[in-house]
Amino acid sequence: GAAAVGEGLARRAALLAWALAVGGSVTAQFCCSVVLASRSDSKDHQAFYISNISVLLGGVILVPHALAARPRRWGRPTRWWSLLAGVCAAPVFVTIIAGAMMGSQLVLLFQLAGLLATALFFDCRSGAIRCGHSFRLSGFAMVIGGVVLDEYGAAASASLSAAAIALLGVTFLTGVGYAVQAKCNEFLSADLGTTSRAIVVGAVVTLILTLPADAYIWFELGVPLALEWSDWPLWLMCGLQSGFYIGSLAALPARLGYMTTYLTLLLGKLASSSFADAWGLTGRTVPFDVMRALSLVVVLAGTALFSGACGTGDFAARASDRLSLPAAGCGSGGADGMDNHRIRGDVAARSEASTFAEDDVARARAELPRPATPG
Repeated sequence: GAAAVGEGLARRAALLAWALAVGGSVTAQFCCSVVLASRSDSKDHQAFYISNISVLLGGVILVPHALAARPRRWGRPTRWWSLLAGVCAAPVFVTIIAGAMMGSQLVLLFQLAGLLATALFFDCRSGAIRCGHSFRLSGFAMVIGGVVLDEYGAAASASLSAAAIALLGVTFLTGVGYAVQAKCNEFLSADLGTTSRAIVVGAVVTLILTLPADAYIWFELGVPLALEWSDWPLWLMCGLQSGFYIGSLAALPARLGYMTTYLTLLLGKLASSSFADAWGLTGRTVPFDVMRALSLVVVLAGTALFSGACGTGDFAARASDRLSLPAAGCGSGGADGMDNHRIRGDVAARSEASTFAEDDVARARAELPRPATPG
């Protein structure tokens, strides 16, 4: 009755609020990283430390789940390139430097553009873009247009230097890295048994890769890690956000649907980054004006078109193609839309829908009048 409907609406509202909080946590972690980097006179080197420690904390938090998950026995990576998931996380420290210079929202938008461009490349390579491909390309063009609008507004308020433009270019590449990381994690998860194990192994690879650079910065350049005991909540946020994000992606899509979850997460990221920039939480104040509001609307509309352009059958085929492609998360927020939970869930959801359709056809055939038996 009415009580059940009200309970269902309340439950859905709570799930949407949860998804918004997950999106906002990406901006919160980003702002915490920028603040921690400001504790040192050498902010660039401090950003490198922070990025690596965030990966370490995120991996440590997921270790209990990785050990307790079933199957208990860990598999072995059957594809060496799946370990590149850890390599893709190494350059993320650049986004901390860029955020302190240009604000959080522009950085997140450039990452989104890089991620969607890579997703589009994967789909083109697999031949998955068949029906509705013009809508999908139009959606990507709208996202790029929204990024250009936002950058135009930022350039109007303060001219972008050559260094800032170079940082934005590398930020775009980190979005590409997130997409490749999610693709590698998909295969690594299948080999090891769970997603949490893939994240832990990826964190180990990242640390092995970056520890020599950390040692060089500390001992050769004489730039130690700047630590203040009063900053422990910020460090805790940097570590907990990864587990919160990954765990939420394992639960929310099954309850809200993947399209709704993805767009709500994106809305949470964009809204929170607008707030962070307006209040100067990253050290750079960017007012929320008409140009920025317009860019957000264009990005949201373009992302919706990009993610939902193709029909049911093609969507399932596209997900299946991604699973068979050899070459897509701290930086966990960058795996939006390419996360392996979503890929597996898309296949399961489409298979379930196909089963329902087959049942309907069977029932319809059973109800048809049968021809009279001769004789």
